[in-house]
Amino acid sequence: MEPGQIQVHPGLQDDRKAVDYKHSFGRPQYSSDHVDTVIKSQNLVGLADKFNDTLEAQYKSNKNEPLGKSMSRNYVWPEAAQNGNAVFGLPSKDIVNAKQILYPPKGAAGETEEHAQMYKRTHSNYNPGEQRAREYDWNANPVIQGKPETHSFGFGE
Repeated sequence: MEPGQIQVHPGLQDDRKAVDYKHSFGRPQYSSDHVDTVIKSQNLVGLADKFNDTLEAQYKSNKNEPLGKSMSRNYVWPEAAQNGNAVFGLPSKDIVNAKQILYPPKGAAGETEEHAQMYKRTHSNYNPGEQRAREYDWNANPVIQGKPETHSFGFGE
């Protein structure tokens, strides 16, 4: 291929050109207002600005979110919270350090076997390589007759 040569898709090489090369596809674009003229048209002066403020004052967002200020949620706080003496929750019986709760000095408390079995049943959380014990009642199945070790599962039941 030589420099400046127009590349044509191989599937279109032998196609007849049905449209003029100057033809443009799509919807024509009409001229629109430029940004600077749109912004300048919104600048109101004198009475027009006052009338606009009166009309805008009816909106709730204008009252709760005035321009240049943070949003006012109009909370009604209790007297204790306004003074800064608010206490939330129940007071602790002991002075407990959060670090000691998260990282106990004697290590984590051991898990009982009863809790481990309950967690396996509710969360299916088995140890690596541990076989699932589904605890089926094999005596209730008349085909197996309570002997799953000798029964051959699969076709022919």
